[in-house]
Amino acid sequence: MKKYLYAILAMALIVVLYFTFFKKGITVVLNNNSNTEVTEIKLKYTGDSIAVPVLGSKLSKKIRINAEGESSLILEFRDPNTKEIRVQDLDVYFEKNYSGTIEIKFDAAGKLSWQNNIKLSRW
Repeated sequence: MKKYLYAILAMALIVVLYFTFFKKGITVVLNNNSNTEVTEIKLKYTGDSIAVPVLGSKLSKKIRINAEGESSLILEFRDPNTKEIRVQDLDVYFEKNYSGTIEIKFDAAGKLSWQNNIKLSRW
């Protein structure tokens, strides 16, 4: 019985260590604080892009990015006020071993803001 308890504890410890130290990548958090949906969202970075067709009013979405090398982030979306595609270079830099978050906010006045909380991973 003790063997099984030790095995379960060891597996739990491995999982905790993995999520604490070895999970790599950047998490992009899209927050739509406006009263309208934001459509045709694309996050472009070196070597790939991720599309989010619709982000509803007062909703948020988390997206994980794993860059293969040096990268920056460009946001494309259809502006709900002008109905035109808007392209915004977010002026953030990250690489394969970086971690952290980039929080992007769409507000009611059509203003776009972002916060860069990216850091070089310890490992």
